[in-house]
Amino acid sequence: MDPQFKGLPGDDETHSRTRLLIGPAGLERLGRARVLVAGLGGVGGYAAEALVRAGVGTLILLDRDRFEPSNLNRQVLADRTTLGEQKVDAAARRFAAISPATRVEAVAEQVTPENAASLVARFLPLDAVIDAIDDVPAKVALLASATKAGVWCVSCMGAGARWRVAAPRVADLSQTRGCPLARVTRRMLRDRGIASGITCVFFDGPADVVPRPDANGKCGPVGSISYPPGLIGLTAAGVAVERLLSEVIR
Repeated sequence: MDPQFKGLPGDDETHSRTRLLIGPAGLERLGRARVLVAGLGGVGGYAAEALVRAGVGTLILLDRDRFEPSNLNRQVLADRTTLGEQKVDAAARRFAAISPATRVEAVAEQVTPENAASLVARFLPLDAVIDAIDDVPAKVALLASATKAGVWCVSCMGAGARWRVAAPRVADLSQTRGCPLARVTRRMLRDRGIASGITCVFFDGPADVVPRPDANGKCGPVGSISYPPGLIGLTAAGVAVERLLSEVIR
């Protein structure tokens, strides 16, 4: 570290530019926020890091997976030093190096339809949930549980099979279109009695590559590249921050 930076009180300097933008009241509101990020892959990693850098005070990070080499092309938290490590542990260490004042709770557990409600209940009160889960039954269970607990949610939809640059759309669940993951999520939530009230971030155009099933009719891993997951994840973080700041900035 350059000697000129030694001894700086991290919090005052870390968020000084943010304070100029949103004011002391806005920064204070973000500092009081408790946000759960479920899934720390290509999308969720970007979302979580953006929240840390924005000044969100408490993050609950939920992911059971470990980093592997195939993550390096698109997951901002993955590098050669974190391969084989629990994603939540690597994230907690990285975020402490960025903003030591941020309180990070690393939870190396998998969200399932069976445990989603108890996980949400464990971490209440929450100001927001960012869903960055690919597993559809788990995704639906988490969103349904959080919604029924009165927690505002933003759900990240598919970022794979795309390489052409496009701006993500932000809309209510009921207004999503063009995204297969959004379509099945919408249908399954409607079966649970939830037709709207969840903010979604999604690409509304067709995929650039159509995944082809194998001889058994099953699709393998979907191709991906670095920037679409970041576009979705950063947008989701921005939507969450905007929601929090709407309480103090008119």
